[in-house]
Amino acid sequence: MDTIADIVVRSGEISLLYFWMPFLIWTLAGSLILLMLKLIRISQPLYHYHFRLALLFSLPLIFVCSPYISFTFIDSTRVSVEAFTLAGQSGTEILPAETSPPQTAYQPAWIPGILIIIACIPAFWCLLKLILSYRKQEEFRRSLVIIDDPFVNRLYKDMKNIVLPGRKLELRESRHISSPLTFGWYRPVIVLPSVEYDHRSLSCVFLHEMVHIRRGDYFTKCLQEIIRSVFTVNPLVQLLSREADDYREMSCDAEVLSYNTTTPGSYAMLLLACAGKQAQHNDLYSLMSQPKSKLKQRIAAMNTYPSTHRQKKSMRVLSCTFSGMMAVSIIFLSACDFSGMPANEQTELKIYQDIEGKPEPVDGLKAIYENLIYPDGARRSHTQGQVVVQFTVDTDGTVKDAEVLNRVSDELDQMADNIIRNSEWIPGQQEGRSVPVQMVYSVTFRISDGNRQAYETQDFETVETDMDLVVVGYGG
Repeated sequence: MDTIADIVVRSGEISLLYFWMPFLIWTLAGSLILLMLKLIRISQPLYHYHFRLALLFSLPLIFVCSPYISFTFIDSTRVSVEAFTLAGQSGTEILPAETSPPQTAYQPAWIPGILIIIACIPAFWCLLKLILSYRKQEEFRRSLVIIDDPFVNRLYKDMKNIVLPGRKLELRESRHISSPLTFGWYRPVIVLPSVEYDHRSLSCVFLHEMVHIRRGDYFTKCLQEIIRSVFTVNPLVQLLSREADDYREMSCDAEVLSYNTTTPGSYAMLLLACAGKQAQHNDLYSLMSQPKSKLKQRIAAMNTYPSTHRQKKSMRVLSCTFSGMMAVSIIFLSACDFSGMPANEQTELKIYQDIEGKPEPVDGLKAIYENLIYPDGARRSHTQGQVVVQFTVDTDGTVKDAEVLNRVSDELDQMADNIIRNSEWIPGQQEGRSVPVQMVYSVTFRISDGNRQAYETQDFETVETDMDLVVVGYGG
């Protein structure tokens, strides 16, 4: 049974390669792109909005797409041979040299393991809050009342025929809000506060909320909030989400003015009247009101939207195209495989059932069993068994990818793993060149009650056979 430490280490090994590395690359690349966007000073808020959404949406796509598109610029070939387990047999007793146990190699895999566990806690909390927000939204929907004012309903239908002809919408009123808002994707709802608006102001309110609905801003807002919740530990995600909210409203303001139903001055007065008013707080709502500190920026961006239909379409296509290209670029960059083995080559490797020259330990097996001892705690508790270690001897003779396949106890597993990791090998040969070879080696720890008078200074002995290393411990 795996201990908590084993789970943490394994989680760290997996998350380091498949989460933290792409996550770090995305953060660095995204920060650089965001800095460039600020330096270029693009005046059109729709470009800023789409660019930030593209950066946010590329983050989860990295983890979805990386198994299929991961690549590397490092060429490598792996040769697999038929695994062989060295079974323990009786043989000649050899007294090991008096050496200290091999030092445990430092494995920092537990650090990303702990970090991924810590990162999951606020992510689950934020997702829970998001679910509660959706439930509150549905409760709020049920509390809304139908507007029976003929003037409001007539103007609502006129604006709907301009922006959303044929689309089913709901117009409702609430005494619990002080600023207009919109929510819902399948059944979008425009909610007005219980205040009176003049004809021009009400037209702008309807246009503003209907533009949000036509662009599908509620749906993108939901996806944005899910990403923000899952990756809440990343400050760049939080920054991009906040800026996307700001540019969503600014681009909507600019598009409202492109319908030429009001003047920038009148629309600015409407924004000023709504600024700072507290609507019912919900992360999923599209609110017309924003803090007064952002009002100047919204007003400055009003006249940036084109007025003709053809110009509007061209700008949307151009904005989506550039945003898509940027998202694809950052996905491919973050999906790079830095392990030295292209993912698409792993399924096309030549598998050998036999190899010309199998790897051998430098100085023979003696170099391995000289450092092999029976851990004192395991010997005294009479813990015994066979530890099987799988590993790869690389082209330079170093051991990598060592993994304990058959576990006995922490002490015995660590001892067998350490002697394999710290050993040096003569690399395997195939067709006249050194190739990586995967091997399986077993180390048997066995307790014996036999007479131990011959070795008064040792409580164990190492037995070498033709096919195995056996450590015999004498009960103490």
